[in-house]
Amino acid sequence: MLKVVGADVVSLGRFKPDVGDEVFADEDVATHRYRKLLISKGYCAGGILIGWPVLNDALGRMVKGRRPVSADQLGRLRAGDWSTLL
Repeated sequence: MLKVVGADVVSLGRFKPDVGDEVFADEDVATHRYRKLLISKGYCAGGILIGWPVLNDALGRMVKGRRPVSADQLGRLRAGDWSTLL
């Protein structure tokens, strides 16, 4: 983890999508927060979190542990529900 001007910054795995990958990204300009998740072939291939410390451990487990992303989790992410990662 790297601290930048008081913000938690985490980057794991890939952040550039390949053909067929699905990307979920969300930016909150007012609170200076950003999150991006890259799903490839049913797995979380990478992500970037700025100002989302509550998701740091979950992202680490998913990327480093190569945990599959279920159809239910994909549906919830598509609906904007990032809590499915916790």
